[in-house]
Amino acid sequence: MESFRRPQGDEGKNDRKHPHPQFCLPPIVAAKRKLIWIEKSRFRGFGCSDCAWVFKPSGAPKGDSFDEMMQNFERQRDDEFTSHICAEYPKGQERKKLNH
Repeated sequence: MESFRRPQGDEGKNDRKHPHPQFCLPPIVAAKRKLIWIEKSRFRGFGCSDCAWVFKPSGAPKGDSFDEMMQNFERQRDDEFTSHICAEYPKGQERKKLNH
């Protein structure tokens, strides 16, 4: 996977234009990966189309109504998907575990 690099001389300038490289994917990579539904013998849930990342909720959804719980669940899922780094979840490792 390509890594994000700031143009030379841009260090420390307007961090809003250049987010931390750990959380920034080249546009083509970010557009390519998708949140997918995975069904395996020991896992059913959301994961990344390009790596072995899977969403593991931190607990029961919180909220005062079903709609609020769903919104909180989806927000947590989407935030974790957006911020995960595919290079930290190589293909094959986690998915092999999910199949057994």
